[in-house]
Amino acid sequence: MDELFIGSAICKVSRRGDLMLPTPFRKTARVRSATPEVRLFADLDAEAGCLRLFDRAWLNRAYVEEEAAAAAAALDCTARDAGRRRLLAFAAQIDVQPNGQLTLPPIARARLRIRDRALLVATGDQFEIWDVDYLLEWGTDDLTRLVNLHLNTTQSNGVTHETDVSPARPQRRAPGRAEPGLPVQPLPPLPLRHDPVGGVRLQ
Repeated sequence: MDELFIGSAICKVSRRGDLMLPTPFRKTARVRSATPEVRLFADLDAEAGCLRLFDRAWLNRAYVEEEAAAAAAALDCTARDAGRRRLLAFAAQIDVQPNGQLTLPPIARARLRIRDRALLVATGDQFEIWDVDYLLEWGTDDLTRLVNLHLNTTQSNGVTHETDVSPARPQRRAPGRAEPGLPVQPLPPLPLRHDPVGGVRLQ
């Protein structure tokens, strides 16, 4: 059996639609690809409200199964072509960079309104991409619990479960300069002496 996608994660999405795959997803995609270049295909599942990603091996198997089902049902050419279009014409190819970064298809992202946070959910030989805010409002019980688990764990432990594609920014130093050593408190000025020094009065 091929390596399966397992797990889930919340990932940040840039304005351009860039998303960084978590390490387990990236490694699984590379193993399943068996080539230096990793390519996935994205298909819009409008009924469910998510984006499904899969590799060429899954697409080839689905095509063979579709053809076998069409032959068993004795479908005519028009029906067979419709099934092929549903499977192949709507799939968009996505190149995965060596660091795991990919760009979501603009049309599918706009249709699903995937904004700045996405939940990745493994389903074995595929994985789904959901908009986090959509799930919080409209998600099924299992998906809502899953996204809340990630968000609550992040808030309670202070450990982020989000994968960010933003470039690193240098940290600003606080204004002022901290000097090492013990704090020094200013002394009040000493009063002037009016008595003779050493008991000798000057003439």
